Amino acid sequence: MNIMLVSLRGPREKAFPLGLAHVAASLRRAGHGVLGLDLSFDAARLPGVVADFRPDLVGVTVRCDTWAEVPGVARAVIDAAAAGRGAGAAPAFVFGGPGALTPGPDGPAAAAALAGLGVSAYLVAGDGEAAAVELARALEAGETALPAGVAALGDGQPWPAPAPQLLVDVDHPGADYTLFPLRRYSGRGTLSRRHPYAPLVTSRGCAHDCPFCTAPRLGGGRWRPRSPSAVVEEMGLLAQRFGVRDVHIEDDDFLHDPDRVEELCDRLARRSLDLVFECMNGARPDHLPGRVIRALRRGGCATVTLGIEGLNPAAERALGRPLDEREVRALVSALHAAGLSAGGYFMLGLPGEGLDEARQTVRAALRLDLDLAQFSLFRPLPGSAWEAAPPAGGAGVAGATGADGHANGFDRLRRSAFLRFYLRPRALRAVASRLSRPTVDVVLARIFSVLGGAEDGH
Repeated sequence: MNIMLVSLRGPREKAFPLGLAHVAASLRRAGHGVLGLDLSFDAARLPGVVADFRPDLVGVTVRCDTWAEVPGVARAVIDAAAAGRGAGAAPAFVFGGPGALTPGPDGPAAAAALAGLGVSAYLVAGDGEAAAVELARALEAGETALPAGVAALGDGQPWPAPAPQLLVDVDHPGADYTLFPLRRYSGRGTLSRRHPYAPLVTSRGCAHDCPFCTAPRLGGGRWRPRSPSAVVEEMGLLAQRFGVRDVHIEDDDFLHDPDRVEELCDRLARRSLDLVFECMNGARPDHLPGRVIRALRRGGCATVTLGIEGLNPAAERALGRPLDEREVRALVSALHAAGLSAGGYFMLGLPGEGLDEARQTVRAALRLDLDLAQFSLFRPLPGSAWEAAPPAGGAGVAGATGADGHANGFDRLRRSAFLRFYLRPRALRAVASRLSRPTVDVVLARIFSVLGGAEDGH
């Protein structure tokens, strides 16, 4: 079967489609022909590629904010397939990724539009590797029964989605980094210490239940690690075959098991690869005792970004986890003493948090001596606990939106925090050390988006 995997147009800071790369590895292992197309770069090529490749199945990864693009892409694929196949049947579609479980307001409308186009369409919940292989086998065999974790998109009412099917063995076959050219994405994603960079997952899921996060639902509340040997092997492949010099760890909870972190870092130290790695996904501060910081340094870690979120009494009540500013400042000092950069994620307007409390968080963030920081406005994400049931005490910024579409005061505070933070000498040096020719336009675009009041996601 010919299977085309499509990444929809993304933000200016375009990330490598790692989920599709994992699915591609499993499909190729099962003997299918696989082609990747990223519409951020290749939208104009879509008709010709479809006509030439003649896909039997088109896989699309979706987020809750990209479902609106789906009907137009599907129509373009159908038209191009008709040109290539003549009177032959149109390809079937399968949708996976976080938007499969958490579709947001645009998901049902997109599903209804697909039904109107008369194509067969399916939804995959959970890890896509096994489900994609099983669905392709079932379609080839003409079976009507669908694999576990797969549902048909009928009349626009496929939700709630089926229970996610999660892999037990997350070691193999890894990701296929040939599906999309890695070098396209260097300079278009999060600023890196080195280029080219590549994303990598060393574990899946998260055992914590942060109410603002969708990870508990997407991963079934379980943490599933890859073995340190498999991780080091993949990092070696990235360095030696693709020339990667910086790896971004994309795990939801990379530091969950300190013993595993130490083993992984010791293996990396013995391997002596010519690369660094960065933990950019918001590490819990309580997961960074001294032994873990020392191990990260031995293994070649360059940056740890902390999921601090809020530093005021209202944030503490909302999040249910106390964070003492002095302890966080001591942690940042320990990271710096080990030679690591330290970043922080902050959310303004948490449920029950007023402007005065949010200002406390900003003032604390400026005192922490961080190298990098991200300030976001809290919005309840589809699929998170707070979307389903906001806590008592108010909805924070989500309930304080003015007639102009901006949250009263919070958006101005976010822009002010961004400026005050990045006009500091340490932050300016940190950004300058990561600038390269292809990243200048990304940095400028981010600056203008923040100053213009656009949301700068977390």
